[in-house]
Amino acid sequence: MNSLKKFGVLLLVYLLSSSVHSGYVTDDFLIFTDTKNGVIWQLDLILRNIHPVFSQCNNPISTSYDPIEQRVYWSEVVTFAKIRRVNVDGTAPEIVFNFTIGSIPDGVTVDHISRLLYYTENRYDTIGVMRLDGSHHKILFRTGLDRPRALALDPINGWMYWTDWGTEAKIERAHMDGENRQTVADTDLSRPNGIDIDIPEQKLYWCDGNYSKIEVSDPDGSNRRSLIEAGYTVSRYYFGIAVDDLHIYFTDWGFASWAFRRANKLDGSNSTVRVARFIPTAKLTGVHVYRSSYHLSGSNDCSVNNGGCPYLCLPKPNGRTCACPDRVSGCIMTTYSTTSTTAVVTTKSTTTSTTIATTPTTTSTTASATSTTPTTTTGTSTSSTQVSTSNKISSTSLATTVPALPPTVTPTFTSTKVTTTEKGAINDEVKGEDSASIPMVIGVAVATPLVTVILVVVIIIVFLKRRRTPPPDPQTSHVPHLNRAFSDRPVPPPPKSPKGQLRLSTDSDYDLIPGDYLTLTADNTYEVPSTQENQYADYVGILPQNIDV
Repeated sequence: MNSLKKFGVLLLVYLLSSSVHSGYVTDDFLIFTDTKNGVIWQLDLILRNIHPVFSQCNNPISTSYDPIEQRVYWSEVVTFAKIRRVNVDGTAPEIVFNFTIGSIPDGVTVDHISRLLYYTENRYDTIGVMRLDGSHHKILFRTGLDRPRALALDPINGWMYWTDWGTEAKIERAHMDGENRQTVADTDLSRPNGIDIDIPEQKLYWCDGNYSKIEVSDPDGSNRRSLIEAGYTVSRYYFGIAVDDLHIYFTDWGFASWAFRRANKLDGSNSTVRVARFIPTAKLTGVHVYRSSYHLSGSNDCSVNNGGCPYLCLPKPNGRTCACPDRVSGCIMTTYSTTSTTAVVTTKSTTTSTTIATTPTTTSTTASATSTTPTTTTGTSTSSTQVSTSNKISSTSLATTVPALPPTVTPTFTSTKVTTTEKGAINDEVKGEDSASIPMVIGVAVATPLVTVILVVVIIIVFLKRRRTPPPDPQTSHVPHLNRAFSDRPVPPPPKSPKGQLRLSTDSDYDLIPGDYLTLTADNTYEVPSTQENQYADYVGILPQNIDV
C-alpha cells in the first residue's frame, strides 16, 4: 500500500511538472522541502498554486533562495551529504558543495547581498561559510556547539543567529565573520529548531519541536515572549519557520500529508493550517518566504566589488572582514570598520619579517612599515585611527598589498603604526628603528655558510667512524635471526579478534542514530518520543540504502 501511495505521488509530481512547468513565480512565494517525496515545492502566495520546482532530491532538509540569480538552494542529508541549487524554473541543477561522508548539513541560508552561503552541520558540530558557487570554504565555529540546527542571517546589520538543540539547548548569535559570539536564549528550551529574523522589524522568531511553541524576541534576546504554545503533544512537532510582513509560516511533522501552519506574526492569532489534499503523503521540513516588497535588498560593506577582498568578504556591524578560506596559504585576514578604519591583519605566511609597501589610491589600500596615520573619509564623516602591528624580524622582506577598500572610501596616508599578527603565534612587539635589524641581518648572512660547513664536516666524520667500526664476532656476540626458520624460539600465532576470526571494518557511525524517532500510528499521525537523541532517526532509513556518489 505504501509503495502504491509513493508511486501515486511521483506520478502526480510528474504530471504537475509536465503540465504546470511554466507556473513558477519569482516573487511572493514560499519554498518548501519535502523529505518524504524528495521534492522542492513552490507555493504562489497570490494565486495559491503549488508548483514542483525540482523532484530529483534525496532527503532535502533546509532551503533558501537567492533573488538576484533566482536560484533555490537546499541541503541533502544522505551518505554523501551535499548542498545543491537549481533555477527557480527547475533548470540547471548542480551540486554546490560536497561534505565529508556522514555529515548532516541541517541548515543552509543565502546572503544574497554579500553573495555568501552559510550552513550548520550537526554531526561534527560546525558552522561554515562559502561563496555561492561553493568556493572559498571556511569553518567559522568548531567549538561550543552540540547540535547546531538552523540559522538566520541579517547581512545589513552583520549578525548571524542559530539554534542548538544539544544537551544544553540554546540560541546564539555572532558577527557574520565569527566574532563577538553571544547567547540569545538558553532557558525554557528543549528542541529549538527553525529560526528566522525579521530584518525590517528587528525581531527574532524561532520554534521549539518538543514544546510545539513559537517564540519571538529582540535580536539580543530581550523582550522574549511566546506567540503560540501547544505544549508537548504527539500530534505536533514544529520544525521550520519563516516570516514576512504579516505572517509566520512553519512546518509541522505531526502532519502526514502536504500541510503547513500560518499565523499572525504580532500575536500568533488566526492560526490556520494550509493543506494540499491532492498530494496524498508528504513531509515538509524547511520553509523559506520571499516578498520583494518586504525583503529589501539593501547593502553592506561587502555588496560592492566583494568589499575589495580577494577571497571572502564577511559583513559585520559597521564594517567587514576580508577572511581567508581554509587551506589557503599566504592569505592575509583584515578587518575594516567604517566608523574608525581599523585594520587588524592576520597572516598565514611562515615569513616573519614583513615590510608592507604600497601606494595609496582610491581602489587599493597601502601602508608602509614606517610610521603613518590613515585618514578615511566616508560620506561627510572623517576619522583617523592608529593601527599597531607586531611581528618578528628576519632577513627576509615581504611586500604585501592590503585588499582594496570599496570605491566609497578614499584613504589618505600620512603616518602609520601597523600591527601584523602571525596566525598561531604569540604577538611580539617590534621596538626601535628599522636600522636596528641591520646587525642581525649581517650576522645571519655570515653565520649561514659557516653552519653549513660545520654540518658537512660532522657528517663526514660520522660516516668515516662507522666505516672503521669492525663487524661483530659471531663467536662472542649473539645476533638474533629475523627468519623464523633460524629463530631461537617459536613464533607466536597472530592475535585473533574477540570473535576468533578476522572482522572486516565498516562504517558503523550511523548505528549511533536511534531508529525509533517517528512511528506511524493508526490515526495516520506521527508519534514523537521525548528523548533528545532521536531527532534524526529518519536518516537511518535513508543513509545506508541511498548511496549517492
